[in-house]
Amino acid sequence: MKYRLLAALALILPLAVACSSEDGGATASKSPEEGRQQISAAIEGALATSYEFEATVEMSAVGDTPAFTLNAEGAVDAQNDRVRASADLAGLVASMAAGLGGEGSDGASDGIGAMLGMLGAGNLEVVLDGTTAYVSNPLLAFLAPQTGGTSWVSVDLSQGFGEGMPGGDALAPAALLQSPSNILPLLTQVTDVTHAGSEKVRTVDTTRWDATLNAEDLQQLVEAQAAAGAITAEHLDALRAYTQSLSDRVSDIPVSLWIDGDNNLRRITLTATGTDEATGEEATASVNLEFFSYDGNVEVTLPDPADVTPLSSLTSP
Repeated sequence: MKYRLLAALALILPLAVACSSEDGGATASKSPEEGRQQISAAIEGALATSYEFEATVEMSAVGDTPAFTLNAEGAVDAQNDRVRASADLAGLVASMAAGLGGEGSDGASDGIGAMLGMLGAGNLEVVLDGTTAYVSNPLLAFLAPQTGGTSWVSVDLSQGFGEGMPGGDALAPAALLQSPSNILPLLTQVTDVTHAGSEKVRTVDTTRWDATLNAEDLQQLVEAQAAAGAITAEHLDALRAYTQSLSDRVSDIPVSLWIDGDNNLRRITLTATGTDEATGEEATASVNLEFFSYDGNVEVTLPDPADVTPLSSLTSP
């Protein structure tokens, strides 16, 4: 459903944005109970409303892999149950290439370097429509003989993520994106809710609430999705191990939410700090999401069917 994208962004897009109060003076403090009520109302609205969004991610440097920033923008079309997102992968790809030691000198390394270069040469475009994902990137040029030069590949998410693809289990965490449940419902479970004043977000007056999200809640999310049949059996063990590892390494996640007078979410930031298993270093990942265009005019269109090749046709023997 349309919430899968926000789950993805919450898991892979990080950047905390420090914002100073812009109301010019002190504001009356609100109670934690008022905060929980407003957060619940705002999330309930976001799960049923169309809007546009922008996201920014920053990951700290770990070992030989430098820090990177990833920017994305898109829209949620509630009426048609669709999501569109476009992500600039240049920073991520540069970090991946540096972590691999550059393109290298042998043919295999040169090939990886060429693929990374093409991956980072243009935006990754994704459209989600029910259980179908449409993906486009310049990297598809490598598959031109198989795709007939089409610009999009379609993926049937109901068949499990990564099936028939190299590194299927390595991609298992992305199966979290197959369920309507995501980070927004999780945010109704935040604790330590504190009123942090009044601020403007894109010229809109908002109330800011600071809170805490327990990393272990991700494990509960996986179990709930498994019980609902939203996670395929072949991915369940990998997901359980992934979320267990995450909760072992990541401390509680500070969360801030900015909500306007109509109970519309305007901004969410999350910052997670944990220990990298390979290096033992502390790593920080943070997410900044901004929501706007709550005007009912947001529409997400699907790619032309003539320009789409099913992934199944590329992976079938």
